[in-house]
Amino acid sequence: MRKSLVIVLFISMITIITVPSKAENTGVSSVLYHVNGQPPLIWGVSWRGDTVYWAFKDNSSVVIVQMEPSGAIEPLFSYEVTVSGYDTRYYFGEPHVMPFNNSFLIWGNLRSEIYNPFKVDYMSGFWIANVSRSGKVNWARAYLTKLSSSILRAVRVNDGILIIGDGSIYSGGDAFIALLNSKTGEIEKGYAFGGRFMDGISRIIKMENGNLLLVGTSWSFGAPQTALFLIEITPQLDIVQKRAYITYENWTPVKGLELDIPKVKVLEDGNVVLEGTFRVWSYTPNTTVQSKEGLWELKLDRNLNVVSYSFRELASPTTNLTLSHSYLAEHGGRRYLIEMMYTNHFGVFVGEIKRDIIDGETIGIPTNTDPTRPQIWLMDVAPLEDSMMLFLNVHEFADERYASQTEGTLVIKVPYDNITAIRELKKRHMYSGSFRFELKKWDVDVRQYHGDFDEIIHTLKFNPPEGTIKLTQKTEGIPQITTIRDPGPSGKLEFPDIANETHVYIDGKYVGAGPKMYTLPAGVHMIRFQHEGFIPYTCEVEIKPDHVHYVFGPAYVTITTTPPNSTIVLMEQDKNISLSGKSPLKAILRGSYTLKVTKEGFRTVVKDIHVFYGKNVTLHITLPPQSATLKIESDPSALVFINGTFKGNTPLEVELPPGQYAVELKKDGYQNYSITVALKDRDVVTIGEVLEKVPTTTTKSPEVLENATSTTSSPAQKFFEGNETEDNPGAKTEKSICGPGMAVIIALLSAGIRKRHKSRDYQGSMAR
Repeated sequence: MRKSLVIVLFISMITIITVPSKAENTGVSSVLYHVNGQPPLIWGVSWRGDTVYWAFKDNSSVVIVQMEPSGAIEPLFSYEVTVSGYDTRYYFGEPHVMPFNNSFLIWGNLRSEIYNPFKVDYMSGFWIANVSRSGKVNWARAYLTKLSSSILRAVRVNDGILIIGDGSIYSGGDAFIALLNSKTGEIEKGYAFGGRFMDGISRIIKMENGNLLLVGTSWSFGAPQTALFLIEITPQLDIVQKRAYITYENWTPVKGLELDIPKVKVLEDGNVVLEGTFRVWSYTPNTTVQSKEGLWELKLDRNLNVVSYSFRELASPTTNLTLSHSYLAEHGGRRYLIEMMYTNHFGVFVGEIKRDIIDGETIGIPTNTDPTRPQIWLMDVAPLEDSMMLFLNVHEFADERYASQTEGTLVIKVPYDNITAIRELKKRHMYSGSFRFELKKWDVDVRQYHGDFDEIIHTLKFNPPEGTIKLTQKTEGIPQITTIRDPGPSGKLEFPDIANETHVYIDGKYVGAGPKMYTLPAGVHMIRFQHEGFIPYTCEVEIKPDHVHYVFGPAYVTITTTPPNSTIVLMEQDKNISLSGKSPLKAILRGSYTLKVTKEGFRTVVKDIHVFYGKNVTLHITLPPQSATLKIESDPSALVFINGTFKGNTPLEVELPPGQYAVELKKDGYQNYSITVALKDRDVVTIGEVLEKVPTTTTKSPEVLENATSTTSSPAQKFFEGNETEDNPGAKTEKSICGPGMAVIIALLSAGIRKRHKSRDYQGSMAR
């Protein structure tokens, strides 16, 4: 059983004191990034869990960036991109990155340096590459098209990669899909979908039956509006069915209707729900005016038949939201709309969609330049676990924190459950007010198009020619991204009683020495105290907004031991954190620990200690030596020898260190007794033995042998008479002075001597 002794070195009733201030709380944080004074233009972000990835172009290179939820970023890789083909070189743009299995997919579009259809066969195209997590280029491909083309998104399909894109492939505006080999990037199968006018695929989703559903819009169906079209395909890109839907008002197709599809989802019952925003444009010979805008939803069954639909227009005002670059997010049963908005300048609206209203806040940047020029532009939204991360491109704004840098990529993190916290941005000149938009029903009908789909949108094989691409990883000249962080909500942290020579690190960064007060962003921070000659101490401290946190302690503890150079292990209780070393050990400690001291040959000591406060504390631990008890008894009493050393007479009790011992009992007239004993710590071993007497020799009476004669000298005779032997070649031969009877007696005695010698040799071998 472990004996545990509790030691309290110094105690303070309260070790952390939190003092609230009068400032308001906020859950919004913002970070500005720029490269050489310019914003790293972000065309799209991807995410895995709460880690966000994005890419930007730096001259002829593409840079891959990893971002944590805190806003901390790390440039992962940079690649020089060179593409050529058909006697021309190509520039690339709009780079994207996406995690794919244990690697990354990178892609972008291409444009010929000779942008003239009469001088070059292929003016545009796109490239895609796969790189490992270590940065190694696994493969890279470049595909060329006669007119513009670009990849919009990529998804994993079984073991392949499905890319979705648009451009002027065969007509004015087309959509294309292609299935790529994930190991080589080669196009195995592809289709282009194109009509007379603009056609594009907005979303792709996996259906309940394992097939894929392509969702897009088209102006080619004859109605003066964007019709919805859906194409169901197998993972092998075999087309299963095609559907199109047109919106009617009073039995007439709605003229000027423009639909956006930011969200598609499959419900548990297999139904498919499409959600988005709409705008209705009124055309006159001289002007184009937006007359309606709002939200729409269409529900289809698993066979893509219409189940229900709704269109709700914004009642008032109708000119503030643009509803042309919308994002819809959903979290905890709540739905959110993120959209560009114009008041007296451009901004970004973040609102919660309720039953008949949209309530929200607007992020905006006032400017002294042309207010009609967008000074802020919504590039993308990353829906994280507990917040939305908005990526904004900003220009020419004045801010009390960002005054030295007026252009860049601004990332604002907004919590789902507290979007009103955006109001705190008014302190940073980035707030444009609260808005409420009422929604009212718009009576329209959504009907399936029953004409010939293939006559409207042609399906053609898509297998563009390849160019030559070289992707070279750069080890030098990687651009550094400058981060200007808005601390957002913050609190203060003070260590009033640490020594002047104690160095303080906060979140791995050195901040100073001695007792000071620090201003930190709200949240959990890692604090590290480091003092020369002492093992450092690390702890977590949670900073609450607008509070002052006082942390008292820790103590500077020196642990000594007898014997010295013992092994010391300190396990911080409830934290599974340990530190260890040899005595004397010096460490900065604070809190409750389990102390364990060990050394070979000594018993282990385990103690619970509590260190709350103190300057210099010394704790001494004495280790008792390991021992065992050996009890020896015999009949009769005998001499005891242990490892050849006389220890006393039996009965005897001795304390010995653990180990192996040779025990021997001796007594005249008795045979020696030997045994080997292995002792462990705390053993009690008893040895009991009844000694055997040495056997005695019985001789016959001389009268029996008086007529006997000896004709041969026995060994005894030789020994006693001194006859010449091999060991004594020069000895003289003498006659026996004893009679025949005596010789017999001597011979018998000699035999007895040999017997005794043999017995002792046996006992000796037993002892050995």
